[in-house]
Amino acid sequence: MTKLSSAQLKARARGILLGRYGIPMGAMVLLNMGMLAVEFFLGFFIPTNSSGSLIYSVVMLIVSVFT
Repeated sequence: MTKLSSAQLKARARGILLGRYGIPMGAMVLLNMGMLAVEFFLGFFIPTNSSGSLIYSVVMLIVSVFT
């Protein structure tokens, strides 16, 4: 297997995606909607004190890592 340069990898990816942007864009929209749903849920149910802010930050970090 040969090593491809960064420019070659970009060109290959552009060629593969040419005219097929629906699935990647749809996936990005779904991920963003999921993040917003989690953020709304946490903001609605977690109190706004300091421990709540810490819990919110930790959960959002975990969700960000998984998405």
